[in-house]
Amino acid sequence: MKTKEEIEVLIVKEFTDSISNNEVSELKTWREFDVLNEKEYQAWKSTWEKSQKVSAFGQEDAACAWLNCRQRMNFSEVKRNFSFGFVRKIAAVLLPLVVLGSLYMAYQTVPGFGKLQAFSPATKNDSILLKDNTQVFLAKGSTLVYSKNVDSNVRHVKLQGQGFFKVAHDESKPFLISIGDAQVEVIGTQFNLLENQVSHEVELYVTQGKVKLSSGSESAYVSKGEMAIVVDSRISKRPNDNLNYISWKTGNLSFEASDFNSTIKTVTNHFASIKTVEVEGDEPKNKITSRFVNPSLDEVLNELAIHFNKKMTFDNGKLLISD
Repeated sequence: MKTKEEIEVLIVKEFTDSISNNEVSELKTWREFDVLNEKEYQAWKSTWEKSQKVSAFGQEDAACAWLNCRQRMNFSEVKRNFSFGFVRKIAAVLLPLVVLGSLYMAYQTVPGFGKLQAFSPATKNDSILLKDNTQVFLAKGSTLVYSKNVDSNVRHVKLQGQGFFKVAHDESKPFLISIGDAQVEVIGTQFNLLENQVSHEVELYVTQGKVKLSSGSESAYVSKGEMAIVVDSRISKRPNDNLNYISWKTGNLSFEASDFNSTIKTVTNHFASIKTVEVEGDEPKNKITSRFVNPSLDEVLNELAIHFNKKMTFDNGKLLISD
């Protein structure tokens, strides 16, 4: 019968798929020799599988992770003590995998590190021309994550915030945009797309061509002159009646008999500095008709406060509306 140290090595090898056929037989013999051996083996195996193998240890030191796993397991019925040497063997096998896995994940997902790049205008609206000749205008404070190359069969980007897209036509490579809990797919068209930073609703306004909008199990085609909104993975569309859908780009705001909620939503879409909104007291029932040309947030809030007879205070990203 093999020694305790040798058995520990075999267990490590089996967990990491590096065990030979002969070693499988040797480990099987040890497991069948004593019921306590089998209980120990199954306890470690169960913990390993529940931890999703390597991915569960990518965020902490491998040796410590295995010690934590051991503490979570009930060994009251199994009168055996695993040596720290066993933990060190696990760590020795896992650490190279963790490092390689972390580097691979960073290459795949971290903009600027590997295959992805991020464009994020911080102080003013700006535009970028992607390698496929798609032009994207971004509202300040928004972020576009895109691939550095165009070799794949799909052009895929991720948008946080708001942008206007002029997608270069290429039937062989669909253009996909991930935003919030929705995805947009096009061949070549123009549209404005945003995720409201307060309500997290996704809004799509098509100015040319046709766009496929998907969320969860739902999907809809949105054509020129139409708009669509995604709320809790439900899609609704209608003719575009929003006068301000590209106000962030033009700089102008227009309200025609606009109610309180619609007005505040438009303002939060226009000014990226507003992160949260809190309304105290009753909702105003009157409506506003007004126009602003390149206004500051203070200018808009001052006039809205007068129209709706409310106090509007903006501080550190939060808009407080009170009586």
